[in-house]
Amino acid sequence: MNKRIKSTAYLLSLILLPVSFSAQAEEPVTDSVVDELIESATRMQLADDPGWLNLLHYKSHVFSGVYSQADDGAFFLADEGHVNAQAELGATLKALLSNKDSQCKFPARLHWLDLKLNFRHQLPVVECSEFKQWKNRLAVSGVSLVFPSMYLNNPASMFGHTFLRLDQKNNPTLLNYTLSYAARSDPDDTAIEYVYKGLAGGYAGVFAVQPYFETVQSYGDIEHRDIWEYSLNLSQSEVDQLIRHVWEIRNTQFDYYFLRENCSYRLLALLDVARPGINMTQKKHFPVYAAPVDTVRSVMNAGFVKQKKYRPAISSRIDQMYQQLSSTAREKVFYIIDNQDDLSLNNFSLLEQAQILEMAEEISEFNKQNINNLFLSQRSRLDIKDQPTFLFEKLSADQGHATARWHIAYGEENQQHFVELGIRPVFHDLLDNPDGFVKGAAISVMDARLRWFEKQQDIQLEQLDLFSLFSLSPVKQWMTPFSARLDISVQQQIYSAVDDAMVMHLDSAMGLSADWGQSVFYLMADLSVEYSGWYEKNHKGYLGAEVGAVFQFDSGRMHIDVQLMNGVTGEEDSRDRYQWAYQFDLLKDQGIRFSYDLIRYDTLESKSLDIKYLYYF
Repeated sequence: MNKRIKSTAYLLSLILLPVSFSAQAEEPVTDSVVDELIESATRMQLADDPGWLNLLHYKSHVFSGVYSQADDGAFFLADEGHVNAQAELGATLKALLSNKDSQCKFPARLHWLDLKLNFRHQLPVVECSEFKQWKNRLAVSGVSLVFPSMYLNNPASMFGHTFLRLDQKNNPTLLNYTLSYAARSDPDDTAIEYVYKGLAGGYAGVFAVQPYFETVQSYGDIEHRDIWEYSLNLSQSEVDQLIRHVWEIRNTQFDYYFLRENCSYRLLALLDVARPGINMTQKKHFPVYAAPVDTVRSVMNAGFVKQKKYRPAISSRIDQMYQQLSSTAREKVFYIIDNQDDLSLNNFSLLEQAQILEMAEEISEFNKQNINNLFLSQRSRLDIKDQPTFLFEKLSADQGHATARWHIAYGEENQQHFVELGIRPVFHDLLDNPDGFVKGAAISVMDARLRWFEKQQDIQLEQLDLFSLFSLSPVKQWMTPFSARLDISVQQQIYSAVDDAMVMHLDSAMGLSADWGQSVFYLMADLSVEYSGWYEKNHKGYLGAEVGAVFQFDSGRMHIDVQLMNGVTGEEDSRDRYQWAYQFDLLKDQGIRFSYDLIRYDTLESKSLDIKYLYYF
């Protein structure tokens, strides 16, 4: 382990070292040679070539011209290089021909320009020893895109995450290195500061390299996130160009934006450099946001993926083991965990004995119980050759529904007919098709609904869910996780017999859930706060309880929820809510949803019934 730590530290130090070189004495290049090359580049319109634009991370302005997403003046050689691709190209050629440092600082630019202009023989001979040493130590022969699933306990990973694995030939997978991009956040920032800076680009992005086995341990065993590995069909020349560009931008600052210029988007930019012309980071692909799963789909649609592999988290392995065992075998697993001096398994077949011991080992590891590898030792004595004991499989997120959704609905609220139009940029709720998503996990952002009432003949904002999270983690024999819900929204709410008021809601709940077959039941304690200028005391505060269930059927899902709340502050009254909804899947990205909602206050009640057509895109 100490050797691995030293190796990792050495690699990280290399990626941050300044460039050095040794060179032979050469005659200086004349201005006429430089001018001739710039003229040739201009004639060939290389400044407009996707290969050059990707190397400098240029994007088109809305009206005209380009700008670079690199937010670091040291990355540019021309004074206006960040907004002028032609000027930067000319300055780069001049620097490469006259400044030996530039060859070592920008090897990817040099390689691409030489392919177009064939001028390397005119350059001073430069060793670039630090770059070569770093590149040879990585010895990358292939690249894989890795996608860990969503993790609701970390705001930066709620929608999943992506990074690149740098594969070495004949090297065990877990001993390869990973390249990731993340925000360099301030640990002293509050949650509000974290969200604001993340959305507004207040953090700098930073590239990091670490051994893959550490990443798997962190994501799969500690955070319990399933991992999918997508081997990419990059040629060796494409891999080499990607690595050259990583060297170029290793210390370059890019402002980090949670929604778009994030971990996934920046890695797509590396693939754009490796294979010019793909242009996956153009605005037409990700105009507003880049969810990690959408970037995975983009990589697949661009024809990069040659193989996909599923690496289940330890919790997923145990779940799937449990499903594949008989009830008798399940009981035996927990018996031998509690009675380690009695490992008699004679009443089971050889395969079942192996399964029981393997599941007991996984649960012991999950619960960090020190059993001195007792179950592994017993398992090693069984002679079942290479016969697989368990089959681990799961639909990947790229096979799930699209992340954005719009809907149109028709319904009735308090005897008034309405038409509703809704849009949700991201991501998933409990009634959406769960294929490819974490079971029982739901998160939505900026879910907006507009309603037109037939009687009033006007359009109003009915509801805006700023942030909504629902995490149902069923209790198991081997763990007792909490389930939770958090909703922050503004919505029209009945205020009197004739008036509605715009009210801001903060609703939170925590409790336990249990599954039965494909269905999940939950019971939670709730805290709710409402704020509105219409209220005499400006707010209402509630405490109460909530019970509900999500039923899974062959072609749809049903959600029932009952919330009983008592007022404890502000305008103290009771608030009881009864909800029922059913979604029927038409296709993977289309559905029909029926909803009924009843809210009762001490003196008022509101009823709503509607039918929605949903389209995911």
